[in-house]
Order: sequence, then C-alpha cells, then structure tokens
Amino acid sequence: MFGNNSAVFPTNTSPITDEPLNSTDGDCFTADSTAEIVLKSLAYLVILLVSLVGNVLIILVVWKNKQLHTSINYFVFTMAVSDLFTPLTIMPVTIVEIISGSGAFMVDSPLMLGNILCKLCYFVPDVSVLVSVENLNC
Repeated sequence: MFGNNSAVFPTNTSPITDEPLNSTDGDCFTADSTAEIVLKSLAYLVILLVSLVGNVLIILVVWKNKQLHTSINYFVFTMAVSDLFTPLTIMPVTIVEIISGSGAFMVDSPLMLGNILCKLCYFVPDVSVLVSVENLNC
C-alpha cells in the first residue's frame, strides 16, 4: 500500500548492497578530533573577546565624550548595546557545546536556573537582532 518506505525512514544499511554501514562510511555525525575542538573553541573565543571589547569601547567612548552626544552617535550607541547581547548569550553556549560535544543545556542544579538560562540564551539574541533591525528603521 505505501510502497518502499526506505526513503521515508532511513536505515543503517547501504541503499546499493543492503549491507550494514560502518560508522566511518559517510557518517556525518562523527565526533570532532581534539585539534578541531581546540581550533573551533579558540576561534569562537577570539570572536567573543573582540566583539565584547569592541562594543564596550564604543559604548564607553560615546557615553563619556560629551561632544559625541549627537543623534548619529546615539544610533551607534544603541546598536552597540543591542549587539553586546550576542556575544554574551550565543558564544558561551556555543563554546560549551563544542567542548562538551553535546547540545544539551548544562545547568541541572538548581532546576529553575537551568530553565531560565535555557530560555534566555535563545530568546535574548533574537530580541537583540530585532532591536538592531528596528534601530535601523528609525
């Protein structure tokens, strides 16, 4: 009645020979090597530090210098504030996922803190992008 369901429900057999696939035969979910984990973590850490330092410096310069209190600079200031949430929320979670090899959220105790952080780490970056886009429309 439904025909060949192998296209709908993938199996661990080769479509040509119906032999079991080894874990090295085209498996795209293999674990990264230690060198790949270190390089990815370092790359994300560098991006995290550069974006944090850059946005904080922009905020401090515009806030401290009275001559920079113009409408254009307020625009840059608000963009820097909204862009500051991306490295604070996305990058640490991504680095933990790379190092641990798991996409599971890591805060188990206390449970309420884990639930709050899990929701905030995925909600705040979206709101930050929305604020940046809405800021461009003003």
